[in-house]
Amino acid sequence: MENITIKIVLIIFALSFSQSSLIAQTQNNKKISKIFISMESHSEDMLDAIAAKNIKQLRNLYSHFNKKMKSLNQANEEQIGFNLLTEKQTKSLAMENAWFSLITLEMKKNDDLPALANAINQFTGELIILTNYKKNYRTDVAWLDYLGREIMLLNKNYPNKQGLISIRKNDLQKTWRRVRKDLRNNKKNLALISKTDLLISNIMKTHNSIKLVELAKQELDIVDEIEKAFNIG
Repeated sequence: MENITIKIVLIIFALSFSQSSLIAQTQNNKKISKIFISMESHSEDMLDAIAAKNIKQLRNLYSHFNKKMKSLNQANEEQIGFNLLTEKQTKSLAMENAWFSLITLEMKKNDDLPALANAINQFTGELIILTNYKKNYRTDVAWLDYLGREIMLLNKNYPNKQGLISIRKNDLQKTWRRVRKDLRNNKKNLALISKTDLLISNIMKTHNSIKLVELAKQELDIVDEIEKAFNIG
C-alpha cells in the first residue's frame, strides 16, 4: 500500500512538473516571438534610413536593434531544460549572430551602405526562418517582403550577380503561388491577385536592372496590400 502511495505521489509530481515546464516553455516562446516581430520591424526601418541616407536615424535604430539582439540571445540562454528552438531555428540563430556581427562592423566603418543594407536584409531572411508563425501564409508573406527587398538591393548594388538574381526571382514566383492559393479563399482578393500576377510576370520577364529595381519597389507596395488582405498588423 505504501509503495502504491509513493508511486501516485511521484506521478502527480511528474505531471505537475511537466505542466509547469509546458507553461514556462509557452511563455518563453511568446517572449521570443515578440522579439522576432519587433526586430523585423526595426530591420525594415534601418533599410529605410539607409535609403534616405539618414545616418543619425540609422544609428538610433541600431542602438535599439542591438538591445533587442542581446534580449534575444539572453532569452534563448534562459531556456534551461527546454528545446525551445528547432534544429533549423538554432542554426538560423547562429546565422543571425553572424549577420549581426557584420552589421555592427559595417556600422562602425560607416563607409559601405550597400554592404550594410545587404547584411540587414539577410538578417531579416534568417529572422523569418526563426519566427514560428502559426499560419503558413504569414511566413510566405514575410518571405515575399524579404525577396522584394533582395531583388531590389541586388539589382541596385550588385547587378552583375545575375545567377543569384535569377534564383531569387524563381523563389519569388514559387512563394507567390502559395500565397495566391490562400488569397483565393476570399473573392474580395481577386483584383489584388490579378494585379500581383501581372507584376510577378513582369519581374520574371525583365532583365534590365533599373527596371527591376522599380518593379521590386512595386512588389513591396503590393506586399503591404497582401498583409492588409490577411489582416496582418
